[in-house]
Amino acid sequence: LRGKLFYLESFTTLGNGASVDFSIIVPNKEVAMFFHISSSSRIEMEKYGDSDFTGIIPMIIRNANENFGNSSLLNVFATTTLVSSGVLLWKKTQGISASIDQGGDLTSENFNILKRNSKHIYRLISRDTNNIVSYKLFWIEN
Repeated sequence: LRGKLFYLESFTTLGNGASVDFSIIVPNKEVAMFFHISSSSRIEMEKYGDSDFTGIIPMIIRNANENFGNSSLLNVFATTTLVSSGVLLWKKTQGISASIDQGGDLTSENFNILKRNSKHIYRLISRDTNNIVSYKLFWIEN
């Protein structure tokens, strides 16, 4: 595996229909991203490309390299001023049947290659009340 590995992780509680966005600014580098989402109830995740936003509150990025002097060139924001979500690239669901009210995990099957010099939004949408959602995003910068 080549490149520098970074991640961020946290959790939140969402109400029915509530969402949280991860707004990502990709530098002029190759970036491959992987995600893992766990929820106590039904959840959806959407990925948008060609998004437009202004970052306000950056998220804390962790270094997973032996050389802790490395810092990520990719920026992730939890709060932004949204201009446009952009183009929906894909959507994943977990426990989305009305008859199955249980949580579970959503993960990438593979690393997603993000276009250089681009903006993306990863959006989590709760489909039930008091949904405890934990998330972890990993990425490699080459």
